[in-house]
Amino acid sequence: MVNFKVNKHYAANTNDRGSSNLQATDSTVSSLSSGLTFSIMSPQSVAEKGINIDDTTVVLAPSSHNPRQAGDTLPATWPGVSAVIGSIRTFKYSIGTGGKTWVLWAVQNNIKVLMGLDLGSDSGASEIAAFVADFTAAGAALKTQYTNNIIGVAIGNEQTNVASINAGILNIKGQMTMGNIPTFPVTTVLEFTGQWIQNTFPPEAASFTAAFLTLSPNLDIICFNFYGDYFTFGNLPPLTPAEALQLGLSWSSNAEEFSVLLNQFGAVRSSMSKAGLGSLQLWGTETGWSSLKTQTETLTGWSSVPHLQTYYGNFLGFSLTMPFIPQDGTTEVLPPERIC
Repeated sequence: MVNFKVNKHYAANTNDRGSSNLQATDSTVSSLSSGLTFSIMSPQSVAEKGINIDDTTVVLAPSSHNPRQAGDTLPATWPGVSAVIGSIRTFKYSIGTGGKTWVLWAVQNNIKVLMGLDLGSDSGASEIAAFVADFTAAGAALKTQYTNNIIGVAIGNEQTNVASINAGILNIKGQMTMGNIPTFPVTTVLEFTGQWIQNTFPPEAASFTAAFLTLSPNLDIICFNFYGDYFTFGNLPPLTPAEALQLGLSWSSNAEEFSVLLNQFGAVRSSMSKAGLGSLQLWGTETGWSSLKTQTETLTGWSSVPHLQTYYGNFLGFSLTMPFIPQDGTTEVLPPERIC
């Protein structure tokens, strides 16, 4: 899922990551559509791209119309183009406010959902029980809508307790085995850090850690949050701030330019191959750029509306079916199958 917000910085699920989801306020949509460095030649793979409904947006009542109406909290089409937004990702279900409301609204409107269940202090047990109860109480038509439109269930977002994550995954898979809910792909969303993946540069040298390999037998999809901010994420040779900005905003990997983001994709693909997990899909569950300064910046203006627009335009124009060779690599790899 893509994360963009123009008029205020916040981050999904308490991660101070430098950007968050697109909340479709008038100022956000107009800023994304207003020009500056913003350019989309032709949107690509839009059916496999979606938007996060994070902890700030989730408290709003879901609403979306085309043409857009005042008060809508999700744009029906990607700002700047006419392509329909067809999927969302949620982070929590019954904990807090609004998660289950967004899931229900989405499935009833044939919007695909990667449904998040919060791990909490009970390995997600209360969240799982809440969804099982709602599905059990649903009528036949609503059960069909849940079945057709939930594309996966993610237990936890950027959690680090391997035993707790595995317990949550096995719990919900048990509910599926017993027939209490449909069989959905189950996963957890991971941060791109050394806890899970090591030796990430050059990307072909990367491999999963023992901690990840403890999770992987229970994963139906591999999900990572990917960000191109060189100074916070990734492990690349030294770059000047200007070079880091160019490669952080980039979604290209060729003889002249090697995107930080695509190097991260390549590192995970290489790790999947080494671990014998090449048959699983890889989903990018977060990406984005901040419009407002969120930390001390090595390059003044790193976080800005023009840079957000550039990143957003590159995101929409990026094909998820076109293989590429990561930096210093010899083998083509594919991008993620979904973002998200």
